[in-house]
Amino acid sequence: MNVIKAHDLNLLVQRLPFFPWYVEQYIQHKLVALSPSTLLEYTRDFEFFQWLIQEGLASSPSINQIPLSDLEKLQTVNIDTYPKKRCFWPYQEAIHMPNGCPNEQFNKW
Repeated sequence: MNVIKAHDLNLLVQRLPFFPWYVEQYIQHKLVALSPSTLLEYTRDFEFFQWLIQEGLASSPSINQIPLSDLEKLQTVNIDTYPKKRCFWPYQEAIHMPNGCPNEQFNKW
């Protein structure tokens, strides 16, 4: 594994605890076929979970506690309101992360 992929794998492993179990399971499953760099980029796209919380569509205030049932209840009308160009991390300052994780941790991603 080259240096960049090893670095990205390290960042990916650090990031996984901040996501729900089903995202972690998906990433671990895909790690066999996809590079750590690609999967790290996938986690950057999972800002959708923060949006769910902000819109009141999630039953938990923490990303890693959002149950799969919250996603099952989403309707097309909810998903259509998701802004296509939106950054929650590392660029948004006021972000609540599980386990009291400070925002500075996300600034290095």
